[in-house]
Amino acid sequence: MTPTQARMARLACGWTIEHAAALAGVSYSGLVHFELSYVNPHNSRVAELVRYALEKAGIEFIGDETVRFAKSRNRAVQASMAPYQHELRKLEELRGLVRRLEAANEQYAR
Repeated sequence: MTPTQARMARLACGWTIEHAAALAGVSYSGLVHFELSYVNPHNSRVAELVRYALEKAGIEFIGDETVRFAKSRNRAVQASMAPYQHELRKLEELRGLVRRLEAANEQYAR
């Protein structure tokens, strides 16, 4: 599960970050850091717990780009990356801003 898939699945479930973190048993900041790709998704306990919570909610992960509700045949909801492109662009902008702030903070600390 990629951070983008986790965000798409969370949004498809209608969960806020706070709600998803509580269901997964992880901290708010842990989930935010995961969704912002600050941690390696392949070595992350947060990723494992979030994936488990989403799968319990009926989410199925397909490849690296798609999520869908697997258990709910009547709700054949499939979320591709296209509906979330605006949010993904905003997320990338935030990542860039955080990197610039961290670099400025390093410069200031010296």
